Amino acid sequence: MYEVECLEETSGAVSSGTEVTVSTDVVAAEGVPELTEGDCVRVVFDGVQETYPVQLHTVFAIYLLDENGEAIDPT
Repeated sequence: MYEVECLEETSGAVSSGTEVTVSTDVVAAEGVPELTEGDCVRVVFDGVQETYPVQLHTVFAIYLLDENGEAIDPT
């Protein structure tokens, strides 16, 4: 599990500034990138659980982002 802060609002599901718990049990062939504090990521998910902190339903993928906000190819 990762604790992350949402920096950009996500189609109404999670507001900017919200702390979110993200499961590393993803439904993707690429797996999960190794992350360190301060890394920016993009998380693909299908909904939220109304808990504190907010938890995401199914996580399909977690992508590490470069300094331009673009996903880094995991291969």
